[in-house]
Order: sequence, then C-alpha cells, then structure tokens
Amino acid sequence: CIDSNGNYVQSGGTVIAKISTTDTSGNMSALDVDGSVKVTGGTLIAIGGYVNTPSTSLGVARFGSTSGGSMWGRSYSLSGSSNGSISLTSGTYTLKDSSGNVICTFKLSSSYSSMLIVSEKLTSGTSYTISGGSVSKTWTQN
Repeated sequence: CIDSNGNYVQSGGTVIAKISTTDTSGNMSALDVDGSVKVTGGTLIAIGGYVNTPSTSLGVARFGSTSGGSMWGRSYSLSGSSNGSISLTSGTYTLKDSSGNVICTFKLSSSYSSMLIVSEKLTSGTSYTISGGSVSKTWTQN
C-alpha cells in the first residue's frame, strides 16, 4: 500500500497498490496519504479501497463505493462518481483500450470489491476493458 504522512506525487511509471486482505480491522487502504495526492503521468491503480482522490488532469476510473468513511479517526470522502461495482477474484488481470492495446497487467491472489485507476492512457470517449479472473468489465471513459 501507499501510506504517506506527507504528500504523494507520481509523474510516470506504473504503480499498483493493493491492501492486505489479512487486515480485519478495516483500517487499511491502498492509498492513504495525510497530505495531497497528485498524479501528473503514468498509471496508478489502487485496489481494495482508497482514502484519497488524486488531484489530476488524467483519466480517472473508480469502481465500488465512493461514499467515504473513517480511518484512524480521520473522516474522508471520495469525489466523483463510481463506474459501477466490481468483484475481483484471484487471477491475472489486463487493462486494455478499445483497440486492444494493453495499458497494464497485474496479478491478484485475493478478492477485492473496489479499485481506482488513474492513467495518462485513459482518454475521454474511449472504451476500456479490465478482464481476468472472473471479471470482464467494460466502460467508456468520461
């Protein structure tokens, strides 16, 4: 997970952060930053909950709840709307655009019900599909 007591800035590359499914306290998040989160390039995928919504001009896709909650005594809310529910199980997943170009591939060994994708490769009006395990989810980026 990304857990910063300061700020998080990403300007390139691919970062995939996922919570440990062995945490039963509900105090874990794939993206937990006390300061600001800024993504100016690359791809960030947070799987299994996130406390912060990045400041970005890049494409953002959210799956699962965006209602927010409380963690470690801090309240949080997630801006923007969800692209719907998702149920990720163990397996290898691939994110592709409508032309079949691979944006990234990652492997999960547990189940998750929320995911945040921020990427310079997500453009408005284009369809994307994440598939693998027992999931094939397609959406049009807005």
